[in-house]
Parts: sequence; C-alpha cells; structure tokens
Amino acid sequence: MTAPLATRHLAAMRILALATLLLLPPTLPAQTFVRIGVGATLSSTLVGEVIQAPISQRQSFAPTGQVILGWALPSGYRVGAELRYAHGTLDVDDNGTSDDLGRLATLLVGIMADGPLRGQFRWEAAVGMLRYRPAEATGIFRDGTPAPLTLGAGISWHRPLTPTIDLVIAGRYDFHSFTTDRLTREGYSSSQGVHRGALLLAVERGF
Repeated sequence: MTAPLATRHLAAMRILALATLLLLPPTLPAQTFVRIGVGATLSSTLVGEVIQAPISQRQSFAPTGQVILGWALPSGYRVGAELRYAHGTLDVDDNGTSDDLGRLATLLVGIMADGPLRGQFRWEAAVGMLRYRPAEATGIFRDGTPAPLTLGAGISWHRPLTPTIDLVIAGRYDFHSFTTDRLTREGYSSSQGVHRGALLLAVERGF
C-alpha cells in the first residue's frame, strides 16, 4: 500500500470514527470496544457475458482482515467504524477453463451497528464504501477502479474469555452494484449486482 493511499484510508477511518461518535447521545455513557478479526470472503460474479461461450470474472476466495472501533450504549446497541480488507485474485472462467489475472484486493470502509438477538447472538448491519484495488490497471479496471456503496447484514456469536475480552464468530453478507468506466465504454449499460459473504473469527476487547 503506497503512502498516499494509506493516508487516504486513515483519513477515511478518522472521519467515520468522528461521525460515529457524533451519533452517540451526549447524556449517555458509552463503553469503547475494539474488534480485530481474520477470516475469508467469497464473492459472486463481477462481470458475466455469453458471446460464443460463457465468460465470467470474479474475485477469488480472499483471506480477510477486519478492525472495528466502536461504542456500546447502555441500551445494548452499539455503533462503530469498520475497516475490512480482503486479498485475492481476479479469476476468469472461460467456458470451464479458469485462470487468474493477478491480485485483486478490496477495502471496505464503513459504519456498523449491532444489537442483542438472543443469548450470545447479536445482529449486525453495515453501510460503507468498497474500493477495488487491482494489481494493475488492465482489463475491466483499465480506466479506473470503482468504489460502490455497499449494504451489509450479519449475525455474530460472542463468548466471554475474560471480563473485558470476548471471542467472536461473525458471518456477514453484503451487496453492491458493480461497473467500471471501461465496461461503460465497451457498451455495458447496466451494472452487475455482486453478493459477498464473509466468515470471521475475532477477538473483541472493551475499555
């Protein structure tokens, strides 16, 4: 990750953290928590077409890292700023023959909320921006990389390890519309709906 890119990502996280803090009622105390997790993300097709044979492109199975900085309210609900990075490849399937076109990473920067469901389970909801980061500006990313709005929902299971540390297993689903400037120039008038699923194992600490 280049220095300018890292600076932009850190700036985005600061803005999200500030926006989340402003959502907290000023008269209510809130407990800060940090979650750090690892896991994997699977994505549906980014681009699919049939000329003489079916061809599709998608991000491969992608190892994933997650960081959440949030605040727990007395009501049991929580809000936080989330950063999730998935590192895979751009896979192409041409009539049953598979190949990869190099590294393709995604960076999700967003705001999440969760609340009690039942027992040790909690629901999760999220909204954010997903930035695609290919290794090279070629193919469908030749004329730029998209950063679509992403909506997500999920469920998490929490097991206390100490009074301040929890083990967390979380499943997350998110959806966004995908297109690029290159696809538009090639005559693709509509965007492709992309579904992603992630499974994460995390440690969460309250302060």
